[in-house]
Amino acid sequence: MEAKRTVPPGTIKESLKRNEILRRRVDMNRVMRTGRQVSGPALYLRYSPTVSPEENQRHIAFLLSRGIKLAVKRNLLKRRLREIYRRHKDWFPAGFDYSFRATSSAADLNFSALLEQTRNLTRKLRDDCRNN
Repeated sequence: MEAKRTVPPGTIKESLKRNEILRRRVDMNRVMRTGRQVSGPALYLRYSPTVSPEENQRHIAFLLSRGIKLAVKRNLLKRRLREIYRRHKDWFPAGFDYSFRATSSAADLNFSALLEQTRNLTRKLRDDCRNN
């Protein structure tokens, strides 16, 4: 039997918390139907005010189509987007639920290109939030 891996003492666990991930279909549908959208060349970001009791909480879902044929590429893209979000949560205003959608062309982008597109999307997002 394999021992359960734990985080060494003194280190910070750097993963998304379960309550940060948008999981319920009802919430995803609400974001997709009633949310606003900002888009870039390969990424779309939809957002809607959260209905959760923690008003300053952010929730996020990563939706990748099967248009990205290889599961390996889909999973790599999802891991990269998750990592970008995890490291740059401050780019995303609190109090909203988010849904990231990626086109098939996003699978061919490297990490720095995805980071740049995400930075541009979140700039548009903050401008849009200020104007509404």
